[in-house]
Amino acid sequence: MQSDNIKNIPIRDYLKNQGTYPAKEYSGYGMYRSPFRDERTPSFKVDYHLNLWHDFGSGEGGSIIDLVMKLDRCPFIDAIEQLRNFSFMPVKEEQHSLKLDYFCARHSSNKFGSALTDRNSSFSFHRNPEKNNGIILIEEKSLEHPRLLEYLQSRKIDLTIAREHCREVHYQTGGREYFAIGFANDAGGYEIRNPYFKGCIAPKDITHIRQDDRKETCFLFEGFMDYLSLLTIRQQLNPEYPSSNWHDNIILNST
Repeated sequence: MQSDNIKNIPIRDYLKNQGTYPAKEYSGYGMYRSPFRDERTPSFKVDYHLNLWHDFGSGEGGSIIDLVMKLDRCPFIDAIEQLRNFSFMPVKEEQHSLKLDYFCARHSSNKFGSALTDRNSSFSFHRNPEKNNGIILIEEKSLEHPRLLEYLQSRKIDLTIAREHCREVHYQTGGREYFAIGFANDAGGYEIRNPYFKGCIAPKDITHIRQDDRKETCFLFEGFMDYLSLLTIRQQLNPEYPSSNWHDNIILNST
């Protein structure tokens, strides 16, 4: 997919997949609360016809590529790659069918899984948790699927650490079922990731990992892969004492 075609990916759909919805909708555009700061009055406009965004608070704006670069703090080439592999729903058969179909679940359970742990958050960045973003959790279980483990290894993540902090989630969207790595948030939702999809199962929220006693230090992470990477590095550098129990951790999950 060329960059010109990538720019045609609807910004509205991208934000919806991230758990962000317009506060108000008008003919041809929506007004959002800015994803870059906390605010009561929506100042972030998405033009549905032109597929452009404008942040009246900062004066910035542009295409979906510009939005991903700013949201994820990544260079142009990384934003292109992320959007190239991104899918809001199952793609057409002629587009990446072999890639995405590999993560299409052939057998599913009717059991609904629970969150990884029951965490009570002292503060939250909930974004319309009552709304469903079109992705439905079918099942969650231990992280064991070979393709997901291969993906984690390609990201240099220690598998023991990944299994401790993540789950294998099976979900439904667009009438088909898929599977991915799931990372539980404080509201009971999941951040989900496989090589060809990055999204969330609503409700969207942060993940606050607390220690048993109150700590004065807290590490902040943009996404759960960053958190797993730190734990992996600590394990490699000091396998006998890879402790992180001297600080809390907050994973923002792109809230």
